[in-house]
Amino acid sequence: MGKKNVIGKINLLDSNNHVRIKTFSIKNNTDEKTYNFCDIRLDAKDLKEYIQEIQNYYLSEKENIFNAKAIEKYNSYNTYDKICYLKSTDMLVCKHLDKIEKAISSADKDGGASKYDSGLAIIADGIKLFSLSKPYRVYKHIFSFDKEKYKKCDEKFLVMPHAFDLMLLEDELYLLNSKAEKMFDFDRSYKNKSKTKIKKLKQYQIIDDIKYFEKISLKGHNPKKYYHFDDNKIRALSLNSATMKKVAERLPVNISKGNKQFVIKDDEKAAERLIKFFCGQVARDLLEDIAIEVPYIQPLE
Repeated sequence: MGKKNVIGKINLLDSNNHVRIKTFSIKNNTDEKTYNFCDIRLDAKDLKEYIQEIQNYYLSEKENIFNAKAIEKYNSYNTYDKICYLKSTDMLVCKHLDKIEKAISSADKDGGASKYDSGLAIIADGIKLFSLSKPYRVYKHIFSFDKEKYKKCDEKFLVMPHAFDLMLLEDELYLLNSKAEKMFDFDRSYKNKSKTKIKKLKQYQIIDDIKYFEKISLKGHNPKKYYHFDDNKIRALSLNSATMKKVAERLPVNISKGNKQFVIKDDEKAAERLIKFFCGQVARDLLEDIAIEVPYIQPLE
């Protein structure tokens, strides 16, 4: 979706377009996140004014982050001086978005909204905005004027944001800053994908010590690299021992007799090279004909 179309979608935030406001909570369980939502009811006039302010914030030439930042597809190595987007079907977010949709449809309508203190969402047809700033706050030294006397305010205030961290437009999710990744626990998704691909490598038996390879794969930032894992490389190597030998020579890593397995036992550097190879971080210099490291491989434009 082009930048103009993205900006245009902000106009879907119309008070006549079934706009709903909800606070939500996110709980980090051992294996997954759970999401719960609660309806927030505003007076029609207040809702209209609030939505108008959000539109003004995102559509003004001065404030509009879509004018200030480029938009690019998420690739796991993006920096947030740009706005990143990915499809709602992407493995990093699809299960979470399904849970969020179900939680929205079964939102709490009976009050107790202050329990839902992880963020605030605006829901309308074709657009959803999520803020991960805590919506309920208690301010110190805040007083209201009551009959010639200042009275201290100790209650919680619901603070409505103008800037948001995530924007879901139809089937595309826009990450407006680095906070957005926390809502979906990208790190856990990277590790889960790493483990799935390592199981596949184990089936093909092309690495001599798969347990050691898994240990290195789950170390540091290595799980993030598995976002670009290429299954075709496993099949190509398992079908042709000459290809195995050529890859081993160019990386370089040791190879077993008969060219059936990469030998990486207790060799962290060799394991790292294989991870980069499978995850699209190894390319060939056209002049020198040597293997070089790149952030990730993508076709030339």
